[in-house]
Amino acid sequence: MKKRILVIDGERLMLYGLQKALRHDLVEVDTAASAGEAMQAIRSCTYDLCLIDVRLPDENGFRLMKRIRDLCPDMKIIMMTASDIGLDDKSNEDMQEAKAKETCHFLCKPFDIDELKHIIARVIWQDGPVAGDGWFEAGRAVISRRRVERKTWSRKIDFSVSVISEGEVMRKVFAAESIDLGDDGIGLLSLYPLKKGEIVSFADDLEHKSGIVVWSSMLDEHQCRAGIRFA
Repeated sequence: MKKRILVIDGERLMLYGLQKALRHDLVEVDTAASAGEAMQAIRSCTYDLCLIDVRLPDENGFRLMKRIRDLCPDMKIIMMTASDIGLDDKSNEDMQEAKAKETCHFLCKPFDIDELKHIIARVIWQDGPVAGDGWFEAGRAVISRRRVERKTWSRKIDFSVSVISEGEVMRKVFAAESIDLGDDGIGLLSLYPLKKGEIVSFADDLEHKSGIVVWSSMLDEHQCRAGIRFA
């Protein structure tokens, strides 16, 4: 019997990518770009799992999780968050309540698709909290972190990308602020709207490393937040 997954994320590219990547002979994947769309889709409680982004355009992801829990108490839920910096934030009441009640799992962006598939398989084909590789106990909560930890690293940094200007492809340099850094990649805040799949190069601060944008989200009309995986 097929398992059914609902992916809820405000980024249409993320929805398209996850639906394409997760679709399988044994898995049916639907998507919703808002809490409103999600509640319409979930009324019948026929989904085995919901993947919910913490930041949604019309509602906080944790509030949506509570509504889904009230309607479908047996639904398994994975919350997707753009950074693991706030996972231990004591002031985040929604996060702390979810952890204390073991109401969901947490997965940090950017994540590896193969790792995500592995986690989903263990969540929907096995009962009880997930344990083992890539998972650890934090109080009573089960949280997933990247295999390679990133540390907070706040610094002004320049990066370059290829842009089309007057019909020609050129490399242009833009300023950003780094959020976190690890051996596998870096998180950035930038006024330049980085797009998934773009190739980014860094200068002396990162020893001329380059990488690919694996996720990107606009925080407001001007500021972009993105995750780059080093090549």
